[in-house]
Amino acid sequence: MNFVAALLLQHIPDEEDVFWIMVYLMFEKNLRDIYVDASQKIALLLSDFEHYLKKYNRAVYDHLNGEEGFTMEVCFTS
Repeated sequence: MNFVAALLLQHIPDEEDVFWIMVYLMFEKNLRDIYVDASQKIALLLSDFEHYLKKYNRAVYDHLNGEEGFTMEVCFTS
C-alpha cells in the first residue's frame, strides 16, 4: 500500500489526512482483503471494473479487449 500512500501524498500534502484515508480504505472499504486468499479481492474489483467499462465506456472496453484480446487482469496487474 506504500504506492497508494505515495500517490495520495502527491495530491494531499497533509500526511495525517493521508493516514486517515488509508485507515478508511483498509477497514471501511475492506481493502485488506486484497492481500489474502490469492488476491481474490483484486480479481473481484477488476471484474466489477470490466462490467463498468462495458456498460459506461464501451470504446475503452473495446480497445482493451479488441484485436489484442487482453483481459482486465493483464491490463491492470503487474
